[in-house]
Formats: sequence, structure tokens, C-alpha cells
Amino acid sequence: MPASVAQSTSEHAGLIVRTVGPPPGEPVKAAAVLCHGFGAPGTDLVGLAAELFRARPTLAGRVRVHFPAAPHDLASMGMPGARAWWMLDMNRLNLPPKQRVGALRRERPTGLDALRTQLDSAIDSILTSDGLSSESLVVGGFSQGSMLTTDYALRTEGELGGLAILSGALVAEDDWSGWARSCPTRRVFQSHGTADAILPFASGEALRDLLSDAGHTVRFEAFPGPHTIPPVALEGLADLLEAACEA
Repeated sequence: MPASVAQSTSEHAGLIVRTVGPPPGEPVKAAAVLCHGFGAPGTDLVGLAAELFRARPTLAGRVRVHFPAAPHDLASMGMPGARAWWMLDMNRLNLPPKQRVGALRRERPTGLDALRTQLDSAIDSILTSDGLSSESLVVGGFSQGSMLTTDYALRTEGELGGLAILSGALVAEDDWSGWARSCPTRRVFQSHGTADAILPFASGEALRDLLSDAGHTVRFEAFPGPHTIPPVALEGLADLLEAACEA
């Protein structure tokens, strides 16, 4: 990574956050908060920052990327080091894809209200630390992490630099459908694999359609692959951050 880029660890609203970018105290033009998926360690996405800065070197001295670790430890489930934003009904993975999409749309995760409060406080703390307003913030993540940050983007009244949904899905539809129409217009990048066996491709399409129908600007990239983060996702995230730097 460039000399201007450092890694650090801090705590915001009880969440451990790994940060990659200019050292603390140095000014930045924009920031990203990226949340990992279910069953991953808190450090799972941290390597994306180096890839992002290699692909778009102009971001390295201007952007700080934050990676919160989810609050739930899954060691008791035989998954040491793994974490989750909320617990899953693992039996749902055995449902046929069409039924799984329907179950996801109806799901309102247990403990979501408390998690929302914690995430809001953590993001406010991060913005204060970076000396930024929300117009310069991109939120997003992978899988469950992207669902959490989509929820944040839709229920937050302020402007945002962008939303990056990497292999996400439509959940909490009763909440999201109304908020999507009342919140400020979001610039959204979304990627989803056509062979995704964890979150069916149709679940990503359902989220895309909800956002597009509500008037948000959605760039949707389908790729011929599984539940993963392809190179096109880094490009989309970099584009959001470039735009946020100019906010």
C-alpha cells in the first residue's frame, strides 16, 4: 500500500472497527463503512482496501475505509472467530430458491432495533473522527453486511455518498418499501452472482427493483459466479468513492 496508507483499530459504539487509509488525524475527502457477512471474522473484508487502492490509486490519500466487526460471536456454534450481525435460521438454506426469496423478504431480524441504534452511533462516531458529513460517506458490505447497511441507507434522513450492495438481498420488506420512497435519493451500486447458492439471484433482483421503483439510481451488475465479490464490485465501489470525494 502507499506510504500515506495506514491500518489501525478503534472502538465505536461498542463495535471494534479496523480502518485502512491516511493515518488518524490526517484529513480525508470521503470515507466508507463496509460490513462483513454472516459467519466471517471481523477482519474478513479488510483486504479489500488494499485492492481498492491498487485499482484506483487516486483514492489512497483521500479516502479512509472502515470495517466494523459484527457484535455476535459464533464460537458456540462451532465457528471460532466467526461473527454475525444477527442470527440466521439455518434451515432456510434448505428451502427451494423461490421459497427462500419469499422467506427473506418477510424476515425482520431478531434484535434489529438495538442493532440499528448501535450502528447509527458507530457511524456518527466514525464521521466525527474523520471530520466528514454524511454526504461524503459510502456505506455497504457483503451479504448480511450489505443488508444491514441497506437498512441504514433507507431509514437515514440525511444525504449519503452512496450505497454498495455486494451479494445482498431484500429483507424487512414491510420497513424498506416505505423508507425507500421517503428517504433522499441514493446512488447505489449492486452486484450479484447468477449462480449464487446462498442468496438466490432473484433476491438481489427483488432488492434492485424495490430501489429502482422508488426512484433511486441503481447500477446493477450481474456476474456469472457464486456468492462472492468479483472485480466489477471493486470498480463500482471505487466509482462511488470517487463521486463522494467530490461531494
